[in-house]
Amino acid sequence: MTIGTRIQKLRTQKGYTQEYLANQLGISRQAVHKWEKNETRPDTDNLILLAEILGTTVEYIAVGDAKTTTAKKHLPVWVKYILIIIITAVITFTATVIYIANRPVSFDAGACGGGFATAVYDQYADTLIADNYFHLTRDIDRDIVSITPVRDSRDVKYEGKAIYMSFDIIYTFDDLTTETDNISFIGERKWIQNYKWRLAQ
Repeated sequence: MTIGTRIQKLRTQKGYTQEYLANQLGISRQAVHKWEKNETRPDTDNLILLAEILGTTVEYIAVGDAKTTTAKKHLPVWVKYILIIIITAVITFTATVIYIANRPVSFDAGACGGGFATAVYDQYADTLIADNYFHLTRDIDRDIVSITPVRDSRDVKYEGKAIYMSFDIIYTFDDLTTETDNISFIGERKWIQNYKWRLAQ
């Protein structure tokens, strides 16, 4: 099928006359007649207008291959490479997060060696006392001036994804007398060196 035959077929399917099509394109009826007889061919601008008026594509009118009307647009190679890099980075990051989140606490402790207990104590002891002040003082009838953690008493162990930490605290009362107690906490790891703590029962 030639270009002229396709134009004629599409025109008649729409119920358009040569004169009507010519008026829409701003050309003479004879020009349309010559296209359909394959005596001449429409230029690029007219091909674009023809495709719009006849409800088809420029490719179909010019080539006649129905597959070209739905031709896939291929991404440039460099875009594909960037997408591959981004997807790989996301997968790697996600895998790393899952891996670390499911590693035992010893993964964090390895670099600390013998100083792991001290590092954990120094990071959390004061905060844990402040966060649990009510629970630590509710059964004491005397006026408390301060609660001081005893660093040398620290004992930190890890098991699975949890840390078990205990240390002595010294209550100082308003009459300047003191009292020592031992408290224990359990920290469940949420991320590297990031734990959700609670008082051990």
